[in-house]
Amino acid sequence: IKLLNNFVAQAVCTATAEAFAVGQRAGIDLHKFVELVSKRTRFAVLLSLCVLVPYYSFMMVVAFAPALLAQPIGEGWVTSIGFPIGAALVIGSWILTGVYIRRANSEFDALNEEVLYEAQK
Repeated sequence: IKLLNNFVAQAVCTATAEAFAVGQRAGIDLHKFVELVSKRTRFAVLLSLCVLVPYYSFMMVVAFAPALLAQPIGEGWVTSIGFPIGAALVIGSWILTGVYIRRANSEFDALNEEVLYEAQK
């Protein structure tokens, strides 16, 4: 968890440095611009991890312990337990994409409008 926290912090710091450079050249209020970039980056990294960690964990189980996922759902069933888990990963990815779109269309677009308004002054 400490390594993950350091990774997210480094990604936000990199995005913040880039935001200062770009914003300063464009004459934009840097505080609003940095707020927009850091919030969007932090949220995108968090959601990416929420998708990638379960997906790669599933792939590791498929690669190294396939018998675990090959077990039938119940006695007399043909469908293995891996099928609903894989389907849940796909559906979860769709849901998280919708969560990102909803937040981008509300909070991030509002911040973006503020930054653009300040830049046009």
